[in-house]
Amino acid sequence: MRQPPAGEFSYRSDQCCSCRISDTGSTAREHQPRSGSAWRWHHNPGPLVLGKDASSLSAARAGDQPGAKPVFDLDSRKLIETAVGIRDRHELPSGRRVAGDADFFIGVADTPLDPAPSWTPVSLRNKIAAGAQFAQTQFCMDGAITRRYMNRLAEEGITERLFVLIGIALLPSARTALWMREHLPGSIIPDAVIDRLARAGDPKAEGKRICIELLQELPQIPAVSGAHIMAPRNHSAIAEVIAEARSAGRRAAHEPGRAGASRRWHGGRR
Repeated sequence: MRQPPAGEFSYRSDQCCSCRISDTGSTAREHQPRSGSAWRWHHNPGPLVLGKDASSLSAARAGDQPGAKPVFDLDSRKLIETAVGIRDRHELPSGRRVAGDADFFIGVADTPLDPAPSWTPVSLRNKIAAGAQFAQTQFCMDGAITRRYMNRLAEEGITERLFVLIGIALLPSARTALWMREHLPGSIIPDAVIDRLARAGDPKAEGKRICIELLQELPQIPAVSGAHIMAPRNHSAIAEVIAEARSAGRRAAHEPGRAGASRRWHGGRR
């Protein structure tokens, strides 16, 4: 993946943007997941493999192809293995050869939770074994749960083998936040966030502040590899949030007593 020039921002026209932590000047394919020295904004580097669930089918029907049919010949693990075969062996599962190069960096979906003492990340282990290299999570607007979840993944050795991007949302209103929590399985949106939006004189501006606060908090969680920002029907606001989060990160890095406590923010446009 070509590195973006420094000093500019990017946001995706399909209503989402991702950032990850990496060593400056390197790509995700060039090293194993680990804490890095900088946030770098980038477009998703490869296929995101999604399995069968109600939310993915609902999203497909709400997009540009509302007539899409639910065809699930492959589960997520088999689809990952197919992508790995095309990339590494230049062949389909049938053995048929595939010409050209497919420099896939393979991603999967994940659903954060507040882990019980007995919980283990079986699903992510299986996806890694199949060839997954990064994961994008469902919305998780609770920094404390994110920290506990990522700490558990680190304890289980997951983050040594997988980049994890935490899904966060630009919430325009309390009504939207409630709808997402009730209708999007696995979404974590705490009551405190909904209360802030409900009490705000300008809910959209408050939603931006909440998103920026989370973007400032995530780099302080060592096991987090980045963030996946989603803003359905409001994608133009993503660039503003990125710019403001970057500025806030720079200010925090120069506060007395904060030297080295905040990672540097970098932007780029492909």
